[in-house]
Amino acid sequence: LRLNLSGNSINEECWQTFSQQLCNTEKNKARLSNHTLRSIQHPGISEELLLFLKFNQDTNKKRVVVKKILYHNGHFSMVHFFSWGLRLMPNAVNWFDKAQTYFKRDEA
Repeated sequence: LRLNLSGNSINEECWQTFSQQLCNTEKNKARLSNHTLRSIQHPGISEELLLFLKFNQDTNKKRVVVKKILYHNGHFSMVHFFSWGLRLMPNAVNWFDKAQTYFKRDEA
């Protein structure tokens, strides 16, 4: 899906709204963000918005959600999971291993 906004006057608040729709940073809402918009044509588009649009170009939407979660949660804390002991650790390690491969595909 592409959106042509060339010739329109768009302020920072509008760009922030687009960013919020493409990558909702509220708790547990990244999966509800828009993952279909792949291109916005406008000379004033922000670097962050370009990054979200690049994420959306991936046809595997599960990978898109993971990328967006990691982008906004680079400070990911495992403290909340300590009460689970080591039972959660294999799943967490597996999730991060998969996430790492998603970003490697972008670099190729």
